[in-house]
Amino acid sequence: FARHDLVADSRAIAGFYKDKFRCDPLYISYGAPVISAADFPQAECVLQPLGVEPKGYILQVTRMVPENNTLCLVEAFRKSKTEKKLLLVGGDAYDTEYIRAIRNAAAADDRIRLPGPIYDKRVVNTLLANAFAYFHGNEVGGTNPALLQALGAGAVVLAVDTIYNREVVTDLGFYFSANAAAVAEQLERILDLDKPARKQLGERARQRIARDYNWDDVARSYAQAIQQRVERL
Repeated sequence: FARHDLVADSRAIAGFYKDKFRCDPLYISYGAPVISAADFPQAECVLQPLGVEPKGYILQVTRMVPENNTLCLVEAFRKSKTEKKLLLVGGDAYDTEYIRAIRNAAAADDRIRLPGPIYDKRVVNTLLANAFAYFHGNEVGGTNPALLQALGAGAVVLAVDTIYNREVVTDLGFYFSANAAAVAEQLERILDLDKPARKQLGERARQRIARDYNWDDVARSYAQAIQQRVERL
């Protein structure tokens, strides 16, 4: 693309550029696979070393910085009476005060697991497909790949309330404002969901990803955009 061609993978981001810089970006979504627990028959080999069971944990996969609200989740989870585990995958490049605060808070609750970053895609997909729920605390940025992957895995999503997250999740999840009390309230709602309700949300989430965030469609859109650009040269 020449420098005056701009692509946005979020309609909200496209709107920002249009309002702020008076340009009109082309919207092409990001993508994610559609998966289920049945795709990972050896899941026990992944879950057991982490001390969790299928549908027995709430998952977050993220860089642990303040704007991603991991500490907020830990504080809210500690107030719950659930027997489920909290599995926090990720970290940061430095041993920050925020990371230390997360570790200290987690150390007081033996339900919380901190395995650190995991880069093996199949392991991460196994964790997503077997999670009871997925926590998405990212406040900044456009379309988040991990959020798409969680929906593609049929996870029940609890997301911080931003325009970017609502664009992706729509009515397929739960939202919170960035404080522990709000997280705790919505967490209890998710924990109270019965199996049919969770299954229905998961099926609808997979359908949305297959329809609106399909990698084949993304590739075709980029190929078409490049072809049109070449024809204008």
